[in-house]
Amino acid sequence: MRRSSRLDVARLYVVGRSFEPHSNRQGVRGIDEPRSAKNHPTASDPPISQRVRGIDEPTGNHTPAKASDPPHHKESDVHVPIPATADLDPEYGKRLREHAARYGYPDAPALFRAYGVVDELGPAMLAVSGVHRRRFPFGDRAREAVVLVTANALGSEYELSIHRHEAMRVGLTAGEVGALLGPVPLTAASLHPLERACVEVAVEVAAGRAAPPDAIALLGEHGFVAVAALISHYRGLAAFAAILDLPPEEFEPDSR
Repeated sequence: MRRSSRLDVARLYVVGRSFEPHSNRQGVRGIDEPRSAKNHPTASDPPISQRVRGIDEPTGNHTPAKASDPPHHKESDVHVPIPATADLDPEYGKRLREHAARYGYPDAPALFRAYGVVDELGPAMLAVSGVHRRRFPFGDRAREAVVLVTANALGSEYELSIHRHEAMRVGLTAGEVGALLGPVPLTAASLHPLERACVEVAVEVAAGRAAPPDAIALLGEHGFVAVAALISHYRGLAAFAAILDLPPEEFEPDSR
């Protein structure tokens, strides 16, 4: 297969890239560039703390957003009407209300209500998200850390609005969330080695580089595939939210 996609929340481009089969021992190449020797860390490469913002040390190359900077989310002239939960298939609407109550949403998420416009797509996407929530092998904290890093790299305010809330709900501290989103160094986060390996994969892939072989080895084949599937799923959700120009979800402060 010779196709991949790259999301920028302001614009979506589809660009052709070549995918080649390879073993996990060689690492996994970045999303945006063909596999090559330069795409795999070597002994001569600088440590990850100098290559990736938010890991171990601030590099000085990242400029934090200022209050005057425009938000990522832009209002557009065209909006797709998002159906109310009551207007969806009754069984799907019931599942969305249960989902909202379980995870502290004031209403069923706009993204899943939008998916419900297409028969069977809404329940399918909700089911896939449920599998990631229930079956991610490294726990809720690691899952939310990966989603935060992925959403932040894409500039997805919609997904960040949900998963900042969810990260705090499952036990990540404000300091850990700040470290994952930068520019606070990640040493401020008390991550378990497996949680850290998940985050390192997410950070490197988001930057278009190979997933680190040492992280892949620590996670194992099953674990690495689970992380890759999680990243891919939330890239898709972020793209869908961006295309429909969904505004961030809002939560009551005490629901965090």
